[in-house]
Amino acid sequence: MTSYPKAAIFVLLSILLLGLVALISLREIARTINVKENTSDIVVLIPEGFTLEKIQESLDESGIAGAGRLSETAKPERWAEEFPFLKIIPGRVTTLEGFLFPDTYRFEKHDTAEAVVRKFLKNFEEKTKGLGVTYKTVTLASILEREVPVKDMSLAAGVLLHRLNAGVPLQADATLVYALGRPITASDPETLDSPYNTYRYLGLPPTPISNPGLEAIKAALNPAASEYWYYLSRRDNGETIFSATLEEHNAARAKYLR
Repeated sequence: MTSYPKAAIFVLLSILLLGLVALISLREIARTINVKENTSDIVVLIPEGFTLEKIQESLDESGIAGAGRLSETAKPERWAEEFPFLKIIPGRVTTLEGFLFPDTYRFEKHDTAEAVVRKFLKNFEEKTKGLGVTYKTVTLASILEREVPVKDMSLAAGVLLHRLNAGVPLQADATLVYALGRPITASDPETLDSPYNTYRYLGLPPTPISNPGLEAIKAALNPAASEYWYYLSRRDNGETIFSATLEEHNAARAKYLR
């Protein structure tokens, strides 16, 4: 066995120690750089039920550079090749309303509108993979998101589909609110001439009226069967009241919508 002078061993250990210190320093520098880079990120929460317009406002307020072009960039034909799942959108539709998936996102200040929309669509694709989502699903889910709490979504979905299949107007207030951009008045169901007026026009509205979350989408795919034909939200606490007959519904309106 070969033996080495103590001086040589000391020099060798010193070199190894210096190398270790240098490695630690490099890692610390890299960590510091990453921290500085991350501090330039902008975290934005997009709640379930936000419309494209509300999303654009939220991004704009957060200082995202490309937010102002969101509406013109969120067009189905612009993304159809990159995201084949968008083929479920009818050719007449010119908006990605319903497909800008609500979630907490991390953006860069200088992100373009294209980068922002791509993140939304990738998230939608990942979260709904394998669910068998259709445009009808997303449209129905968008109504549920605006009208009832999560716990009532499956039952409300059953009511809406019950009415759709029977050829009865949906009479969903949220669709009128979407068209008007304000709360509805007592006369709006009769006077508003819009395909989003589900009091006057049969079927679903022509597009989703919000961007629904996963629970609303699952509820639309798994409606609960019931005897109900109507529902409303109590004015005082938001509780959903379901009714089987028009008489019951009118009584509930008189009691809870005063």
